[in-house]
Amino acid sequence: MYRHVNLGMFSGYSAEPGKNGPLVLAASPEKALLDLAYLDLGAVAPHALEELRLQNMDRLDLDTLATLAERTGLSRLRRVAERVAEMAAAERAEYERL
Repeated sequence: MYRHVNLGMFSGYSAEPGKNGPLVLAASPEKALLDLAYLDLGAVAPHALEELRLQNMDRLDLDTLATLAERTGLSRLRRVAERVAEMAAAERAEYERL
């Protein structure tokens, strides 16, 4: 499937060596999450984000997530970044209670 992509979506990846030699562009976890929300409008809903069952959110760079979302100029991706930050804070609080 081919889709037109907002120019602001062309960041958040790095060149990695591929299995057979040539470099491939690999998305950071933050970029992959925003790509999912960008390409699947249903993933933007708060309940849909919770259904992803994201784990180890302490590994996400929330500043990078917010920056990448801001670069797109899309309010729905900014909301996703904000919601993920809220979910990460809740996860962190839960672990601190244990």
